[in-house]
Amino acid sequence: MSLTGQDIAEAQGALARLLGDFLAPHGISTTEFITMRVIVVRGKEMTPDQMKALLTSQRQLGLDPAAVDRLFHNLQAKGWMEDGTLTDTGQSTFERLDALVNTLTPKVFAGFDAHDLDIAHDVMRKVIVNAGALHEELVSQASG
Repeated sequence: MSLTGQDIAEAQGALARLLGDFLAPHGISTTEFITMRVIVVRGKEMTPDQMKALLTSQRQLGLDPAAVDRLFHNLQAKGWMEDGTLTDTGQSTFERLDALVNTLTPKVFAGFDAHDLDIAHDVMRKVIVNAGALHEELVSQASG
């Protein structure tokens, strides 16, 4: 048996369901949480337009530009985001929720040894690179 795109998609779906159900009682959607993570990790190096482009490029989020505008508006209405960055309240909310989410990680990866997880990480990074290159090739062929 070998790893397939279907395996990756099913794993992503299972993790998305877990995260969504875990976060819901805290009044935050998976997409809001992921957006807050992106702002924390990449926000200082990106303009709001670049952030919007990044979020719309992540197909698993299912966002178009109008949906990102609504998402940003919702984060601002909750007092978590302003001018493309997290407010103090947003930062503390993210840190609290991130700590809770991080309690799931050892449970999700239970039964795997560290070496196997390192290999899986390398495989996933390579899949991302290869898929990106193939996508660029398809776009180039379609426009050329």
